[in-house]
Amino acid sequence: MDFLQYQLGLNYALEEKYDDALNILTEFIRRYPDNENRILVESLIDEIKKNAFFQQNTIGVLLPLSGPYEKFGYRALKGIELAMDQFSSQGDNPPINISVKDTGADPDKTVAALEELYQEQVAAILGPIVTSGIAAREAQRMGIPIMTLTQKDEIPEIGDKVFRNFSMAVLQCKWIIWIIRLMPELTLCNFPGNHITPGLNIPSVDQALVPDNDHIRKRQYNNIEPGS
Repeated sequence: MDFLQYQLGLNYALEEKYDDALNILTEFIRRYPDNENRILVESLIDEIKKNAFFQQNTIGVLLPLSGPYEKFGYRALKGIELAMDQFSSQGDNPPINISVKDTGADPDKTVAALEELYQEQVAAILGPIVTSGIAAREAQRMGIPIMTLTQKDEIPEIGDKVFRNFSMAVLQCKWIIWIIRLMPELTLCNFPGNHITPGLNIPSVDQALVPDNDHIRKRQYNNIEPGS
């Protein structure tokens, strides 16, 4: 009888009938606490609770809305809200809600915000900007899909729940150099000196240049500083 109940719960889970699966498997643990499959069943119950039940129309947003990167956070939030308005204006699309959390560009605050979104059972997370590494690792552990806003190369390799929506610095540099090479005259290239685009700088452009580009002069500017 215990095997039949275990198999029934497993079949419900495979058929994505998660409510039925949870009921059967929970009852299995209660009735057969010493069964050899207990650990496997408990693991399956945890996995179902973590991944199967979420608010499919709610997206979590992690942005630095305070601290030194506040200005960048609010700029990103405006873009997200604009995209939401455009999406919602198309009549056939389902309503989408966002739950915005402030990371303050602080690792501990980022983890706390992630925990809040996990408890809210959001379907996915967009962001953050600065603390993307720790956010990606925590989201992967929690089983929540996350779309980070970062240039860091290694982020998508953290796991199958982690994605990136941002142009990599090397691709930006190659695009800049392609444009520069079309200009026969002396060209002055200005590059941002802020910490949001650390990969888009003079050394990275030098790496992309070929020796015969002597007409190019480079300069880094710092008029867009965090908190300014």
